[in-house]
Amino acid sequence: MKRKESIAAVLVVSLLVMLFVCHINLSENLKLNFELNQSLATTPKPDIFKRLAPRGQDPMESTHFQSAPSTKIRCTRSDEYYDFCYINGPTVLDPTTSSLFVMDATGPTVVEKIKPYPRKHENSTMSRIKEFTLTSGPPGPKCQIQHNAPAIVFSAGGYTGNFFHDFNDGFIPLYIIVNSILYDQVPVLVISRARDWWIQRYADLLNVFSEHPIINLDNDTATHCFRSATVGLISHGFLTINPKMLKTPKTLPHFHAMLGKAFGQRETAQRFHLQRHHNDRPRLVFISRNVSVGRAILNQEEAMDLAERIGFEVIVYEPSSRTSLHAAYDLLNNSHAVVGVHGAALTHLLFMRPGTVFMQIVPLGTKWIAKWCYENPARAMGLQYIDYRITAEESSLAETYGKDNIVVKDPAGKIGRNWSVEFMKIYLKEQNVRLDLDRFSWFLKAAYDKAKNISSTSRFLNNAAFPAKTRETTHEESKLISEQIHHPSGCLSLPPKSPIICDRTSIRYDLCSINGPTVMDSAISTFFTMNSTGPPLVERIRPYPRKFEDLIMSHIKNLTLTVGPRIPSCRVQHNAPALVFTAGGYTGNFWHDFNDGFIPLFITANTIFPDQDFVIVVSEAPKWWPSKYANLLRMFTKHPIVNLGSDTATHCFPSAKLGLISHGFMIINQTLLPNLKTYLSFRGLLGKAYNQHAQSQAQIFTSKPTKPRPRLVLASRRHATGRSIMNQAQVIRLIKKVGFDVVVFEPKTKTSLQESYALLNSSHAFVGVHGAALTHSLFLRPGAVFVQVVPIGIGWAAEAFFGRVAKGLSLEYFEYKIGVEESSLVDKYGKDNLLVRDPFALLKTGWPTEVMNIYLKEQNVKLDLVRFKKYLKKAFNRAKRFMENEVETIRPYPRKFEDFIMSRIKDFTLTVGPKSPPCKVQHNSPALVFAAGGYTGNFWHDFNDGFIPLFITINTLLPDQDFVIVVSDAPKLWVSKYADLLHIFTKHPIITLGNVTTTHCFPSAKLGLITHGFMTINQTLIPNSKTFLHFRELLDNAYNRRSQARILLSRPTKPQPRLILASRSHATGRRIMNQAQVARLIKKVGFDVVVFEPKANTSLHESYALLNSSHAFVGIHGAALTHSLFLRPGSVFVQVVPIGVDWAAKACFGTVAKGLDLEYFEYKIGVEESSLVDKYGNDSLVVKDPIGLQKMGWRAEVMDIYFNEQNVKLDLVRFKGYLKQAYKKAKKFMENNG
Repeated sequence: MKRKESIAAVLVVSLLVMLFVCHINLSENLKLNFELNQSLATTPKPDIFKRLAPRGQDPMESTHFQSAPSTKIRCTRSDEYYDFCYINGPTVLDPTTSSLFVMDATGPTVVEKIKPYPRKHENSTMSRIKEFTLTSGPPGPKCQIQHNAPAIVFSAGGYTGNFFHDFNDGFIPLYIIVNSILYDQVPVLVISRARDWWIQRYADLLNVFSEHPIINLDNDTATHCFRSATVGLISHGFLTINPKMLKTPKTLPHFHAMLGKAFGQRETAQRFHLQRHHNDRPRLVFISRNVSVGRAILNQEEAMDLAERIGFEVIVYEPSSRTSLHAAYDLLNNSHAVVGVHGAALTHLLFMRPGTVFMQIVPLGTKWIAKWCYENPARAMGLQYIDYRITAEESSLAETYGKDNIVVKDPAGKIGRNWSVEFMKIYLKEQNVRLDLDRFSWFLKAAYDKAKNISSTSRFLNNAAFPAKTRETTHEESKLISEQIHHPSGCLSLPPKSPIICDRTSIRYDLCSINGPTVMDSAISTFFTMNSTGPPLVERIRPYPRKFEDLIMSHIKNLTLTVGPRIPSCRVQHNAPALVFTAGGYTGNFWHDFNDGFIPLFITANTIFPDQDFVIVVSEAPKWWPSKYANLLRMFTKHPIVNLGSDTATHCFPSAKLGLISHGFMIINQTLLPNLKTYLSFRGLLGKAYNQHAQSQAQIFTSKPTKPRPRLVLASRRHATGRSIMNQAQVIRLIKKVGFDVVVFEPKTKTSLQESYALLNSSHAFVGVHGAALTHSLFLRPGAVFVQVVPIGIGWAAEAFFGRVAKGLSLEYFEYKIGVEESSLVDKYGKDNLLVRDPFALLKTGWPTEVMNIYLKEQNVKLDLVRFKKYLKKAFNRAKRFMENEVETIRPYPRKFEDFIMSRIKDFTLTVGPKSPPCKVQHNSPALVFAAGGYTGNFWHDFNDGFIPLFITINTLLPDQDFVIVVSDAPKLWVSKYADLLHIFTKHPIITLGNVTTTHCFPSAKLGLITHGFMTINQTLIPNSKTFLHFRELLDNAYNRRSQARILLSRPTKPQPRLILASRSHATGRRIMNQAQVARLIKKVGFDVVVFEPKANTSLHESYALLNSSHAFVGIHGAALTHSLFLRPGSVFVQVVPIGVDWAAKACFGTVAKGLDLEYFEYKIGVEESSLVDKYGNDSLVVKDPIGLQKMGWRAEVMDIYFNEQNVKLDLVRFKGYLKQAYKKAKKFMENNG
């Protein structure tokens, strides 16, 4: 009988779970798709409804809002988990009353109340959520702060502080809102119940959602005005994103990519110091839980030892509310496996790379929540999921209640349908786990096998295995995406250990990789791997991203990749990897040159080679192609292009990638790129390629009118097949009559791209019929006007090929969709023909060649001048405003990330217009303008923020050009102090804006300096590959007057290596308190010592002479160590590193020392050598764990502790060992170099 009751109970629970699952699935299909009142059927369809409905459904037939259709306030309350309201129009927010008012409301007063937190089903939780009132009357308070953006209002109350709930109830629902209702807008985040620590902890993530400052309603009393307001968040289920319910089909891997933007990009001290083992063991993160909170692993140490014996590198991770999310992301994203007991910390799975291993240890009674909370999200993330369900013997509940108690023996029967607080306490708080290590070892071994494979191929999987899907996908494509996400290990056609790996999962492209030395035999288009001992292996690829087109792909040459013993000898050796693709196919059509060529090349370079140089190898390139695109190709690589069609030599590369990654028609999806590049980044690259001669080339097209008029470029197709404007002459007269200055543009294959860029880049509007020439819209400046004339039957192509590009480039974009009467197809087929009357119905049958020819080749247009004039007037108003507002402001100082210091830098204004003052001083060279304000006067900042960025900028933008330096905010002594160095950069007098009142004229100007990071010169980012040694030569040219050395130095009778000891005796903090003893010790070791304490007025010639003639340099971390730039390559540099400044020591001086080929040592002081011990004690976090303290934020007070409060008393015995090592190196250097 008891057994029957138990079975019945299990069946009841199973039925409940099935109903719950059905509810979830039903909820996912119904969310935000509510039936409207029938009265809405005759009303205009606002865009908000389109965004709420799933793709493919009529939103007006499937959406039900519980408000009258005429009101601007709409609310839905039919979902079990959330309420949602929307104000469709200007809105005033009063934080003091938590009220939102509709501005200029008409009709009856409507009042709605809402608690914007997506756990509506939990009364206890919702009782703690502040309620908001939305009303259309009476009029709201006067607006104090105006925002030109919509608002998203939500609560961070409830379970905030629990990591799972922060994402499940907060950031994932917020992500859903942003990618559905506001997918093409940048909202202002308005948050209720947001505690200060919460905003600080998640600041970087919130900044990814919105560029606007966060409005914290608990600290704000001002009234705010918005374009519209969304109140509440949308949930798709536990850690779930349903792509079918979003305007853009985003998934959890896309959300992971967004987390990478927030937490994976900053170079910071807040990182785990991960030890790399020489045998490359896969890294396993063991998520630990304290026994006091339940679900702890009682034999954790033994389990970790077991994992290490199996082969893992094990790292224990017990996160807290103070754990840096940057550090957490760095750890999880760079590991290969994670193991942990069910709990909030497992939410860190969102930080893991797709393809890595995730093992959840499932305690008794938590099977269903383990599945919904973490198993399903893990699979959706593309993780390799392993479920370890503990047995009764492994649960501490067996000791508390006994093995035969229903709590242990039948948790499902005990819980039944009532997941009460009592049961939650038993299974979640009272229960701990003692793993059966014999049983657990089998699971660990399985995890190890998966993780070991990942460690060798994870980069390739991460970059290549998840192709973009941003258009509406077919059922087959959706299935393919699902398979990729849930089975990432199946993405590769060969085992991961193979030297050749090919990813063939995308419908658009194949991508192959040779992971090791490669020989290319141009004569037979074959790539061989070198030194391979494996079995023979052959792969073939057509590296052109139109795999879905069989006909065109049949014309693309197959390239062969092979592993085998017979390898041709190498004639040309390259030190950079090869990127191989074809310039065949549709090459020659300007649109295809970019859609199938340069945009995929840009994506591939920034996906696979984001920080790496590479050699471009091109197959099937027409003779004209390399010369036409030479300037653009040089932006991708500094190496000569290898053309397989004309090259017969064998080439050797360290590795090779074959194929290009495409995100779709003219798409750059920044969430799929490690460095977050966008269309504007690609546009910037075009500017670098073609803007060098734009100034002079623009004169070819431009005659300046006496009265400024916006310039419109009309793309002509007079000599093309189809889609020509038959009344073009009348259209031109109309354009002029509206107020434009018109330039007719009909590009040919031989048209100079410099000329095309100069024309479009200097114009204000661009108009043309859909066709390849509209690809020149890439050359328009952001804010310019672009009008596409869309013939009938090609609306989809107009949006896909040019519409979304225009949005990505921030253009003012309009589509002029012609009427039936404006198409020449009417004359040929008649108005009632399906071709003319309903092109969409015809296109549903497919896009065969005969249909394509009708709409693209047979059709011309005769524009309705009356109707078209309205569009031209709208375009004119926008273009005129763009011309008049061609104003940019810039603060040309490279510390944009520091708001406080930038507030002290003078703004420069750049403007186009007729009101410029008359020119008094004419220069024949361009200007380079920057600020010498900010931290100028600090020697390190003078170089880090000034001369090194100046060196980079010159060699990047003006490598072979003379120029005039224009300096703002320069202190009086700055120009005279650095006069000799400035004159190495330019032969012209320096113009200091503070002392000049005359107007100056230049042929062109650059404002701002380029930085590569703290004291960094990245030669791969500079066209002429300059390094720190080149910068050092420049210093030598400025200051190498050796006669000065005699003033400072006296030569000892017996030659000894000279050591310069940088002193800080008069500085605040970081002084060597036993400096006299240290100086005596240095002499005793064998050095000739010179104590050096530079001042602001110390001659740089004398400093250079001293350092350049010495053999060693020792000093404590501080600005004076910047004088290490004056040391000769090969000399010795010892940096004394106080506690808490390790990261700064490396970033500020360690990297420089290596770049200058110095013999560099770091003497990291012990705790006993720091004065902080006396002040704070040995056990203080300040002394004991500086990194832990800094994880809470590198605030001014923390910086003051380590930089200004701290002095050092060196341990002479320990320091002597470093000095002896330095002496040997310095003596050897002296003997070899004098």
